[in-house]
Amino acid sequence: MVERRAEFISCPVSNLFVVGGIDLEFLTHDYLQAARENKYTFFNAMAVGVDKKQKILKTSNGDIKNDYLVLAPGIDYDYTPWGVDIATETRLRTEYPAAFNPGSEHLTLKNKVQNFKGGNFILTVPGGNYRCLPAPYERACLIADYFKEHKIPGKVLLLDE
Repeated sequence: MVERRAEFISCPVSNLFVVGGIDLEFLTHDYLQAARENKYTFFNAMAVGVDKKQKILKTSNGDIKNDYLVLAPGIDYDYTPWGVDIATETRLRTEYPAAFNPGSEHLTLKNKVQNFKGGNFILTVPGGNYRCLPAPYERACLIADYFKEHKIPGKVLLLDE
């Protein structure tokens, strides 16, 4: 398995992390340990190209010859319908992440929830299909419950396409 991240951070139950119900260690799993325990090879690198004729996967840490290749590029956001420039897209990704990609996005959202003093906390639901359709609704409910439990004078607004 070739993966650019050294650790897997689970998105399932990550909403509990956002509201302080579990710690990050509960969501984090070491790819190398999993590979050892399940007897497969883990290669920490990013795929950068494929030579189909030579059956070579080009990575950031060297080339790998293969007999069969399965590419699973994962998910990402598409800001093109918004017509924003790169600087605006970068700002949105870093300051207001959807937090459907694990890691820093979850940390950013958790900080926003825990530092919220009151008012309207706005969440959006992505259009189309995505990995876990109930996730944004679950997140909204858990954040609203967090505000109620901590007596934060605010409400969660969920904007659904």
